[in-house]
Amino acid sequence: MRTRLLTLAQEQAASAGGRVVGSVRLRRLLAASSPPYRVELGARTGRREGWISTDVWWRAQYHLDATGPWPFPSGSVTHVYADNMVEHVPIDGARALLRQAVKAMRPGGRIRLVTPDVERCAAVYLERGDLARAQLDAHRGAGTRVEHFIDILRGVFVEYEHDRGYAWDFESLASELDAAGFTSIERCELQHSADPVLRALESRVLPVDRVTMLAVEALRP
Repeated sequence: MRTRLLTLAQEQAASAGGRVVGSVRLRRLLAASSPPYRVELGARTGRREGWISTDVWWRAQYHLDATGPWPFPSGSVTHVYADNMVEHVPIDGARALLRQAVKAMRPGGRIRLVTPDVERCAAVYLERGDLARAQLDAHRGAGTRVEHFIDILRGVFVEYEHDRGYAWDFESLASELDAAGFTSIERCELQHSADPVLRALESRVLPVDRVTMLAVEALRP
């Protein structure tokens, strides 16, 4: 028991230390470089060429809690991208994220958010056809327990730590983007964008993903 407590304490210390190091690393990068910047949120340990890839995970190269103050100077960011990240934060956190993005972005900048689409997932669940079976297979492939068709909706609302955040459809996400000050809000297909910088970024590209995922872009006026 004592050994386990020591291990937990060590893990917590490593996690806290990693976040501090990641935050310092990000601030040093900004101090040593010049805008404009492209910011990816929820990147885990991934690194994307031409982007500053951030995450709250302590192993991430650059630590950024996107629901708190951003260290980016106002008007220094041209693009913000988050793939399957916004559903992991509560709605108040999502609103704070969007406010911080507006503040950091320059006029004409674009934000792209990708998240499970509750409306489309519900339609697939109700139809219970080939797409529903493909969605269940996708959940199994991700290591999620699947027993019944209802697990399509459990994947949206409960699994993957989604219960800690907020679930989205186009109407709700567009409303929050509008309230934060974004304009020209539009639904996009995965991998596609009118902005070449935002094309071919998604990693989930199975046919079922194209139906059940929501990609939304908006302009910082």
